Amino acid sequence: MKTLNIIALASIIGLSFSCAGGEKNADNDLKNEEISEKSPDKKPSGLQAGFWVNEKTNKGLPNDIEVNYLQLKNEGDKWSISMPCDMDIFESKLDKTEDSFKAKGFNAKLNGATLELNFDKDFDCTINDKKASYIFVPDCSKKEQLANAVYFSGNYNSDKGEIILSANGGIKGWNNFKSYRFSNVANAPTFVVTDDKNKETAYIIEAKDKNFELYEVLNQEEAFDLEAELKKGKKILSLIRK
Repeated sequence: MKTLNIIALASIIGLSFSCAGGEKNADNDLKNEEISEKSPDKKPSGLQAGFWVNEKTNKGLPNDIEVNYLQLKNEGDKWSISMPCDMDIFESKLDKTEDSFKAKGFNAKLNGATLELNFDKDFDCTINDKKASYIFVPDCSKKEQLANAVYFSGNYNSDKGEIILSANGGIKGWNNFKSYRFSNVANAPTFVVTDDKNKETAYIIEAKDKNFELYEVLNQEEAFDLEAELKKGKKILSLIRK
């Protein structure tokens, strides 16, 4: 049985899986998207078109086996679903009735805010077991935004005051930084910020439950080198999720 392709954040960002959609393209999304003052607290009302992530998805730091998702699409009363299966994308039209639907290989039903899928035993696009539960990701219109929406977006307290990280990769409240992205090309995961002069600075990032700590990279010139051994310096910032 094949396993549902779980996108690596390296490849999510290798997609690139920053919410900005790439290492150098954050401005394209940020020009047309405002950073909200408060993170939205949205709950799906019925089935929602958009991205849903498996509830088992790690809430700490992304690594090599993360962001298991599916996407629901609709045009009028026509619905479809897609999900990654190995290197392919499974797509199917849906037979939808209120808050449930059937597709070839599985059926699903919305239970509160959770979409519960039950797979047929011979369905070859599954995640090791026969059941899976998915949670809707609000304000995420692009696959490239999933990682930031799931792991980083939100409102944080810090010694610099409130800092807001948006799902489109924007930053508000931290010096003159305007965008961020996650990277794990070197030996340590890094949080890369871009300032208003388009200069990038990388910080080693460590997860503390749902919070994050950022540390100086002493050999900054090697921060984007695939073979680099990054040297950790002093703690620069603690981000405490509100």
